[in-house]
Order: sequence, then structure tokens, then C-alpha cells
Amino acid sequence: MTNQMKTKVLTIALWIFQVLLAVTFIWAGGMKLFRPNELPWLWIKENPELVTISGIFDLLAGFGLTLPSLLRIQPKMTIYAAYGTIALMISAVIFHIIRGEENQIGFNIFILLSAIPVAFWFDRLDGQRKMDDAEEINAGIAVATASIDDEGRGHFPPQKPVKIKRHGYIFIAWGRQKKLP
Repeated sequence: MTNQMKTKVLTIALWIFQVLLAVTFIWAGGMKLFRPNELPWLWIKENPELVTISGIFDLLAGFGLTLPSLLRIQPKMTIYAAYGTIALMISAVIFHIIRGEENQIGFNIFILLSAIPVAFWFDRLDGQRKMDDAEEINAGIAVATASIDDEGRGHFPPQKPVKIKRHGYIFIAWGRQKKLP
């Protein structure tokens, strides 16, 4: 399997995780905010303020796991939403253990384990995409700086470091010696 194919499969798997987590959190947040009396858990009736706060965090997690990546506006925020989801689920597990409701933490652990790949692999894919962008930019700079000799052949300058600033990240790109046809 080629590197591009692995990246594509990983991207599809990440989107599946992200969408399933987002749907779960948006549903849970909506239920906690708009229909808390229909939920069967005892803690909801005992802590109405906590239900509202939890519902808001659930909605933020649901939208944060998909919208930044989908709209391509600050996609790094998806990683932060995944870390927030992990923190929220750890807090939920601790809350249920303190209340003696150990039998209710299974779903929280499942969601926690589902959010870990989103945080870890999305960050790695984001870095890989940035590296690919740097290589494309480097190729463009190399072509733009090529010179033509007396025989009409193009030559690239010898390998020199070139600093490229893109999307707030700095890459060091290296020019390659090639001949143009």
C-alpha cells in the first residue's frame, strides 16, 4: 500500500470517527439542553445546573470535532476539540465513580477511546499535509528560479536552503538540481 493510499484510508477512518462522535455529542447536548426530563439518569434530576453545563460542552464538542475541518477554517481546532472531548469523558468517568455509578462509565470510556485516534492521527495527518504543501511550494520556487543557459537548457541553482512561511508554520525547503527539457 502506497503512502498516499494509507493517508487516504486514514483520512476516511478519521472522518467516520469524527462524524459519529459529533452526532453523538450533538444529540446528547440537545437532549440535555432541551429535553432533560426525558433522560433516564438520576443525576440529571439532582443537578440541573450540571446538566446545562454538560449540554453546552457536548454541543461544543460535537461542532468542534467536525466544523473546523469541514469548513477548513482553523482545522487545528478539531484537535483541540478532540482533546476537550477526552478531558470531558475523563471528568464524566470520575463523576460517575464518585457517585458510585461505576456501571454507567462504559459508554464514557468508549467515547474516550474513540476520541484518542482523532486527536492523535489528525495531528499527524495535519503535519503530513503541511510537509506535502512545502514540497509543492519548493518545486514552484525551484521552477521560478531556474535559469536558461546558452544552449536553451534550464538549470536549477545548486541546493540552497529556502525559508518558506505558510499557514503560520516555517518550513525549510531544499532546492534540487534538475535540467529542464
